Amino acid sequence: MSTLFGTVTVPDDAAAGVATVHVSVEDTTLQDVSSVRLAEVVLRGVDVVAGGHLAFAIDVDDVPADATVRVHVDRSGDGDLATGDLLTVRSVPAATLGTSAQDAGEVPVRTI
Repeated sequence: MSTLFGTVTVPDDAAAGVATVHVSVEDTTLQDVSSVRLAEVVLRGVDVVAGGHLAFAIDVDDVPADATVRVHVDRSGDGDLATGDLLTVRSVPAATLGTSAQDAGEVPVRTI
């Protein structure tokens, strides 16, 4: 098992507040089926600030070359997507993530 490090880049239009952050690494290489979640970390009670950064670490057993990172910054904490939440809206390769906190890869999100 290896630990990968990343930083969620919060957009300037994000509202400040406390949220639950869901980060997952997913195998999106399979055709005609939903992605397969390989690992997930949930961070509760995270302070979100416009233009800020949210550090995370996620433990993963095996990461296929084409795996991607998905982030949902959940304002209500109920796990459902809602207006005002932040979400990855483009494919972010898991290879973007670093192997230490010093080389953490950036994962941009957008307000939905």
